[in-house]
Order: sequence, then C-alpha cells, then structure tokens
Amino acid sequence: MGAKACPHCGSDEETGWQDNPESESGLAGEFTDDFDYEDFLEREFPDPQKRNGAQGNRLAWILLVLALAGFVASTFLLF
Repeated sequence: MGAKACPHCGSDEETGWQDNPESESGLAGEFTDDFDYEDFLEREFPDPQKRNGAQGNRLAWILLVLALAGFVASTFLLF
C-alpha cells in the first residue's frame, strides 16, 4: 500500500503497472536456458591455483637466473 515501485517487477508510475509481469515482455522473457553456469564460474572466478602456478613458475625462473648470475659473478671475483 503506497509503494513507489513494485518490489517484484520494478514497475512504477512512469513505466506502468503490470498485473502479470511474467507474461509481459521484460526481464522474464530475455533469459534463455542455454546459460552455461560452469563456464560463467570459470570466467568470473578463475582458479587461483592455476593463476598462482603460472606466477610461481615465473618467479622460480627469475630466482634461478639470479642465482646463476650470482654464481658466475662470484667465480669471476675469486679469480
């Protein structure tokens, strides 16, 4: 009673009130059943282990190169 907008369909005085919002065109008719929830989850929330694994490999290579450079530098300083 006295609501400014319908809490279910969002209709208001400007857009018009609907008696049966499911049967009218609008949000209910725009969605299809071919939504792939697993694909959505993979795109929106990528597996942190996969992402961190690639970064971990890069970090390991950088540390290896720095260690080898340090080893080579120390052998030249000793001679």
